[in-house]
Order: sequence, then C-alpha cells, then structure tokens
Amino acid sequence: MEGSKFEKLNIQAIVENNQKAQTIRIVMSIFGGLAAGVLGITGFNGFYFYIGLNVIILIALLMKSKFQITKYFNGKMDILCGDLFSNLLCYIMFWCLGYALINVYE
Repeated sequence: MEGSKFEKLNIQAIVENNQKAQTIRIVMSIFGGLAAGVLGITGFNGFYFYIGLNVIILIALLMKSKFQITKYFNGKMDILCGDLFSNLLCYIMFWCLGYALINVYE
C-alpha cells in the first residue's frame, strides 16, 4: 500500500508511555504538595500551585512528544487531564503533611 495515511502503532509502547506519564504526575503531585506545605502556601493559592504544576507537566510532555500527541499517547484527553483528581488527593495529603511538619508551630 503506497501512500497509506494509516500509521502502524505500537500498542505496548503507547501503554508504557501512559504509565510513565502517570508516574511523572504522581511524583510531581507528591513533591509539589510537600513544597506547597513547606512554603506555607494556604487556601486557593495551593490549588493554583497544583494547577501550575500540571501545566508544567503538560508542557514537558508535549515537548518530549514533539507535539505529536496521538503518536505517543491514546489521545489528547489522556495527556491533558489523565487522573487529575486522584493525583489531587495525593497533592492535598502531602500538602497538609508538609504544612503540619513545618508551619503549625510558628
């Protein structure tokens, strides 16, 4: 088939890419939550910090995939907001932990 517009996709590689992206998001949620707690960020500013972290992760993943999302991931929504709310729970837990360890007794 000459000039076929369909490209062969390696499903195993796409699944591994999704798993790696999720691991990056979890680790950044944990360390971002600790950083927000240690810095003493409270209220909605902490959630803005979380949104900023996710934007940074999104930009890094887009740059790493050379802005060809569908070639390396399942779709646009997977890279835009994959497990956003479950990572939010990790972020909040470590945010509270970091804040309690450093800033409670000030």
